[in-house]
Amino acid sequence: MNVLSIRLGKEEMRHIKVLAKEEHADQSHAARELIREGWKFHLICMYREGKLSLSSLAKGLKMPLSLAIDFLGKLGIQSPLEYEDYLQGLDLLKII
Repeated sequence: MNVLSIRLGKEEMRHIKVLAKEEHADQSHAARELIREGWKFHLICMYREGKLSLSSLAKGLKMPLSLAIDFLGKLGIQSPLEYEDYLQGLDLLKII
């Protein structure tokens, strides 16, 4: 495991301490968890803005495409694809 030394403000430390207490974990674990969740949030924002494909999102989240779709659905995030794009995809599948 790598070690990174960073300076955190009072607010960041407060978040880490609160999460550590909630999860009955040490602060290092809480900090890693916040980084993982922040990364997920970043990827989801990129997807919502159309800057990341669904397959790239699934890869970044380290989950199968079907689970990524379910995950987005649970968050209420709609696909940036238009209905016409969906129909084009269906037509392509018929060719194969």
